[in-house]
Amino acid sequence: MLLVFMLTVYLDGEPHGDRTYWKDLNRCMYFAKTIRRQNYFPPDKKFNSPEVAATCLPTYVNPNKTKVWE
Repeated sequence: MLLVFMLTVYLDGEPHGDRTYWKDLNRCMYFAKTIRRQNYFPPDKKFNSPEVAATCLPTYVNPNKTKVWE
């Protein structure tokens, strides 16, 4: 088993789509932050759309059965 970080995307508080697994927390957080920022572009305006969130949680996976991104 390998300790990785699971990126989960949420739409209006509900998990959405497949989860991805990352070896590096900083890389996972880069994508989580980028996903969350799409609610606010330009930075001073929030669009009226479904709330998008993303988290990176530590978990164990079998690297032979699960794709783990660098």
